Amino acid sequence: MRLSILRLALTASLFLSSMFVVSPASANGCGASSGGPFDGGDGLSASPFLVSTAAQLQSIETNACLVTGYHFKLTSDISLAGLSWTPVGTSSEFTNGSFDGDFHTISGLTVSGAKAGLFGTLNGMTIKNLKIKDSTVAATSGDAGVVAHTVKGTTSITQVEIDGATITANNGSAGGIIPRVDAGVTLSITKVSVAGSVGATYHVGGIVGEIRGTTISDAVFSGSLQSTSGRVGGLVGYGSGTNSITKGYSTGTVSGGAYRGGTVGQVGSSPSPFTSTYFLAQDGLNSPSDGVSKTTLELQTIGTFAAPWSITNDLSAMRAATATETWFIDPDINGGLPILSWQYFNGSFECSPGRYSVDGNQPCNVAPVGKFVATYGATVATDCPAGTFAENEQSVACTQAPVGYYVAQAGSSASVVCPVGRYQPFEGATACLVADPGRFVDVTGASSQILCPVGTYQPNAGSYECVIADPGYFVASVGSVVQTVCAPGFVSEALASSCYKAASSARPYTGPSSIIVSKSAPANGTGFATGDNLGSIDAVFVGGIQTTFEVTEEGTLTFAIPEIVPGNYAVKFFISENSVYLTSYVDIVAGVRAVANDAARVNAGSFKGYVALYAKGYEGKRLSAKVGKDWVIIPSIPAATNDLYRVVEYTGAGVDVAVKIYIDRVLRETVDLTTR
Repeated sequence: MRLSILRLALTASLFLSSMFVVSPASANGCGASSGGPFDGGDGLSASPFLVSTAAQLQSIETNACLVTGYHFKLTSDISLAGLSWTPVGTSSEFTNGSFDGDFHTISGLTVSGAKAGLFGTLNGMTIKNLKIKDSTVAATSGDAGVVAHTVKGTTSITQVEIDGATITANNGSAGGIIPRVDAGVTLSITKVSVAGSVGATYHVGGIVGEIRGTTISDAVFSGSLQSTSGRVGGLVGYGSGTNSITKGYSTGTVSGGAYRGGTVGQVGSSPSPFTSTYFLAQDGLNSPSDGVSKTTLELQTIGTFAAPWSITNDLSAMRAATATETWFIDPDINGGLPILSWQYFNGSFECSPGRYSVDGNQPCNVAPVGKFVATYGATVATDCPAGTFAENEQSVACTQAPVGYYVAQAGSSASVVCPVGRYQPFEGATACLVADPGRFVDVTGASSQILCPVGTYQPNAGSYECVIADPGYFVASVGSVVQTVCAPGFVSEALASSCYKAASSARPYTGPSSIIVSKSAPANGTGFATGDNLGSIDAVFVGGIQTTFEVTEEGTLTFAIPEIVPGNYAVKFFISENSVYLTSYVDIVAGVRAVANDAARVNAGSFKGYVALYAKGYEGKRLSAKVGKDWVIIPSIPAATNDLYRVVEYTGAGVDVAVKIYIDRVLRETVDLTTR
């Protein structure tokens, strides 16, 4: 009988055990498997409840069965904007579980109460992989922290980012993560970042306002911190008991309070190790017991962060997800200040202008040549439109094609020079203009076309030179498209601007047998001629324009150069006694008045088989030179090299070279030299 009773008792025990060995979700009706509010999961560490909405997140607080012993995981970003938030862990402590943000973002948190935070009391909890953006946390008569307002037991917070937070605590302490840690609590905070403003009546810290029994490592704060009557520090306001802070830095401004420190406001009677922590140098600090002051430049320098820091600046390794260091530093990210590697890999930083990615966040690609990225957070690089180009990678804008150049296709990395016969007066052109009939363009990169001078003409468009009027013909005006035949009984030489009576009707010639004219002369300046019998000359014409002249006692004839467009012009000397014209030619260059700086000059020389160009006083001007048959172009002489020397490789010594030097496409000097 006793054996039968024993068997019956054992059977009943096994039956009861089978009734209660079930998942927590089905045991209390809180989970998705029994009609609960979540998207899935059973609340176990291996299968957490899946949270995707604000209502599901708030339900952890409103369902008392959920706050103890369960695990949660976000599956999407959640906005709390416009909601009156009750911290999870207010009615009952959020105990012995975990909350995994899975690197999603909770944004728009606005919470106000005696104490305030996203969570209320955390007791033995693990909070990880969470981003909280644009939050306002206000405690009316107690402590405030973005993550939670109270911690108990053994709690850990790791890989949490707070961005754009405003935290205030009236008659309490405040911290970017947690406001205060009481005695008997073990809190570990690692790999966290806080950006925002924190203010409180008592202790204020960028990470925690007041700590005891706390370990903080790999933490950063940026923003502003202010205390009314407590201690205030970049990472921690006040620390007592056994604590550890290592590998962290603050760029936050610290003000108010009884004690102000760049890293820790004040350390209590039992000093704790605060090692390898830095803060941005600033006035008004009065606590010498915390980290080391650094300048912004030092905080941007990887060499500042020696061991035990684990930091890299290998961007390629970061992009390839092969870097294992905790910290990352790059001049194009976060203003060149170190960031936590997990933030880089999980899109906490938008791509800066010149960079882009699929979602607009790190890791980013560099805009290739021919493309640009103008904004933060771009998801694509944009082709430079036709008429513009980007010659470098990581461009934030495109460059317009300069005058004399064009860009025909979108996505180009360089502009193309207009060839001879074509020109372009405007920036941003997609094509060159063709020289009109009666005009020509004889240099590459021209911004304007030139009228054919008198004595020449051009019937075709797109020409790089004009046609010289044939003997027996003349061209009397600039920009002509045809030559005109001389009337019967009149003749002309080549390049004539008018005709004269045939030689048979003239008296025996008594004028000069030859005249040599200076090779070049400035517009509105003076030309020179030498020869015999110069006194018999009655009139001088330059480019078909009659001008004044004078024969000096030394036997030199000087004649005035009209103020006409630079170019090659015929100079005609008329002897009325015989109705004869003697013709020579002169290159008219821009007049002295066109040079803004009287000290400006150009020249050319040679050494060791090279041709050297020199320009002074032409800052910002375009220099082009025709060396023999080759062109040398410097689009803009920079201020740093206002006295510009440019050496052009040539063919060796003993070569005769004609060098024409132009400033802004106006001929300034012609130098004939022999290389040596």
